[in-house]
Amino acid sequence: MKKVQSFLQNKSSFLKNAKSNYSSKVPKGNSTNKINKIGIHSIRLKLIAAFLVLIIPIIILGTESHRLASSKIIDITQNSTIQSMEQAEKYLDLVFSRVEAMTKQFLADPSIKDYYGYRGGDDSASLLEEYNLKKNATSALSSAMYGMDLISAIVLLTDADTTIYSAANFPLTELDWDAVIEAPWYQAVLENRQGMWIDDHHEIDLTITSDTGVRTGQNYIFSYVSEFIDVNTGKNLGVIVIDISKMKIRELLEGLQLGESGEIHLITPGGVDITTVEGDEEEVRSLTDYDFFTQIKEDPETSNFMHVNYKGSEHLLMYNKVRGTGFVLAGLIPMSEILAETQQIRVDTIVLVIIAGLIALLLGLFISSNMGRTIKDLVNVAGQAAEGDLTVVPNSKRKDELGILTTSIRSMIANTRLLIEQASIISQKVSSSSSTVAATSEEASASSHEISRAIQEISQGAAEQAYEAEQGVTTMEQLASRINMVMEDAKVINDISKDTTELTHQGLSSINNLNEKAAETTAITKNIINSIQQLDEHSRSIGKIIRVIDGIADQTNL
Repeated sequence: MKKVQSFLQNKSSFLKNAKSNYSSKVPKGNSTNKINKIGIHSIRLKLIAAFLVLIIPIIILGTESHRLASSKIIDITQNSTIQSMEQAEKYLDLVFSRVEAMTKQFLADPSIKDYYGYRGGDDSASLLEEYNLKKNATSALSSAMYGMDLISAIVLLTDADTTIYSAANFPLTELDWDAVIEAPWYQAVLENRQGMWIDDHHEIDLTITSDTGVRTGQNYIFSYVSEFIDVNTGKNLGVIVIDISKMKIRELLEGLQLGESGEIHLITPGGVDITTVEGDEEEVRSLTDYDFFTQIKEDPETSNFMHVNYKGSEHLLMYNKVRGTGFVLAGLIPMSEILAETQQIRVDTIVLVIIAGLIALLLGLFISSNMGRTIKDLVNVAGQAAEGDLTVVPNSKRKDELGILTTSIRSMIANTRLLIEQASIISQKVSSSSSTVAATSEEASASSHEISRAIQEISQGAAEQAYEAEQGVTTMEQLASRINMVMEDAKVINDISKDTTELTHQGLSSINNLNEKAAETTAITKNIINSIQQLDEHSRSIGKIIRVIDGIADQTNL
C-alpha cells in the first residue's frame, strides 16, 4: 500500500523526468554526422551511378558499330585489293605467257632462219647480203616488240659475231662472249633445255652511248632466257634473252593503288624484291627477309591473305602467285589506314559518351542536390524532434514523394505533440484521482486490521482445539496399550490351550478332571469374549471421537 501511495505521489516527477531521460539517450548532432558519413551509399552517388549506367548502351552501340564497320571495311578493302591484284596477276601471266611463246616464234621466223642459215663468202656481195639478212632479223625482233610495252629488248645470243639485238645501236664489239658462256644462267638453260626467269645478266648489260661514250646501267628489271636452236638441224645456236622493262613494271606496280601507305611488291623467282617503296635499296628491307614470306612460298594456294607484323605495325598482306613462273605479287596495307575511316565512329562514340556522362553527372547532381537539401532538412527536423523539441515544423514546396514525406513528418510531429498534451491532461486526472484512491486505501487498511484481529482469535481457538485433540490422541494411545496387553493375555491363554490339548493325550484318567476344568475354562473364555466385545464397542466409540477430532482439526487447519 505504501508503494502504491509513493508511486502516486511521485508521478509528477516521473513525467517531468521522462523528457530529459529520453533526450539524454539521443546523441546530439548524430543525424548530421551520419549524413556526412554515408559516403558511397549516398543517394547522390546512386543517382549519378544510375544515370551513368545508361551510358553503357551507348558504349556498346559505338563499340559494336566500330567493330562491324571495321570488319566491313576490311572485307571491302581486302576484296577490292585482291581483285586489283588478281587483274595485275592475270596481266603478268598473260605477258609472261606471250614472252615464253615468243621464243618459239623466233625459232620459226623466216628472217631469223635465213640469217642464221646463210653461208656466204667474204666478198662484197656476200657481206651486203649478210648485212641485209641481219637487218631483216633485227627488224623481226623489233616488230615482235610492238604491242608488248613490257618488253624492253630482245637478244639472240649466239656468238660474238652473230648475236643480234632488237636495238640498232647494239655494241657488238663490247660483248665478252667468254663471260657469257660461263654465266650460271647460260649454263642452266643449256643443261635443262627449258626457259627460265633470271634477275640479272650483267655479262651483256654494258652498252656505249653514241654521244659521250659513257657506260650506262640496266634498263630492264628481269629477263626470260630460253634455248635457241636451229629447227631444221636441232643444233643449239645459243640462247634467247627477252628483257622486261623496268619502267613499265614500275608503272604497273604504281598503278595498283593500295592507299596512301600501302605497298606493292613483285618478288622474282630469284628472290629479288621489286617495289615502289621510296628510299635507298640498302634502307628498304626486302620482303623475302621476313618470316611470313616463307609461309607464302609454302602455301599451296595461289591467292591468299594474312595479317602480319610489318615494320612494327599490323598490316593486311595479300598475295598472288603468277602461275608457273615463280613470281609472287604481294600487297601490304597498314591496318591503321584501313580502319582510319572507322576512327570517326570511335571519336563520335567517345564524344557522345563524354557528353552523355557530363549530362548524367550534372542531372544527377541537380536532382540529388534538390533531394539532398530536402532530406537534410527532414533529418535535422527529425533529429530535433528525437531530442525532444516538438516545436519544429518541416516545410517543403515539393510536389513529389519527398513533399508527401515532409507533410507526413509534419503531421507525425504535430500528432506526437498532441499525444503528449493529452498524456499531460490524463496525468492531471490521475493526480486528482489519487486522493480518492488514498482514502480508499486507508479504509481498506483499517478493515485489514479488524480482519487480522479476528484471524488471531480464530487462531487461538484452533490452538485450544488442537490441545484437546492432542489429549484425545494420548488417551487413544493408552487405550491401544491396554488392548495390546489383552492381546498378550489372549496369546498366553492360547498357549495354555495348546498345552491342555497335549495333556489330554497323556492319560485317560485325567480326562474327567480336565473336562471339568475345561468347562470352567470355557466359562472364563466366554467372560473374556464378552470383555473383548465390550472393548471393541469402546474402541468404536473412541474411533468416532477421533473422527470428530479430525473434523475439528480440518476446520481449524491444524
